[in-house]
Amino acid sequence: MIVDIPTSSDFFDSATDLLHSAWDQVAGLLVEFDEIGDFAYEALDEEFDDSDYEQYWKAAKQVLTTSFTMVQQGVEFFIKGRIASVSPYLLLAGNPSVWPKKCDKEDMSFSFFR
Repeated sequence: MIVDIPTSSDFFDSATDLLHSAWDQVAGLLVEFDEIGDFAYEALDEEFDDSDYEQYWKAAKQVLTTSFTMVQQGVEFFIKGRIASVSPYLLLAGNPSVWPKKCDKEDMSFSFFR
């Protein structure tokens, strides 16, 4: 028997958390960028030029890439949530012949089937 079957709300909750985390990271970059610009203007009495903008966003590329990846993963979880609302068994991958051994005789977690 398959146990620990995820519900659509499990996927929706995870998707929402991923989107919130991604937005937090991007918003953090924007706040930091604004503070750096304010500091440069107040402390150094100069404004950012184009090369400063480019350097900052080039340095932030990894955070932006990670945030984008979390958004993609979140969208995938929303899709899986919609599928699970019909039947979570539609998410099982592969041919039954390659499923875990003795899954017809013992309780197996849903995660072993993916």
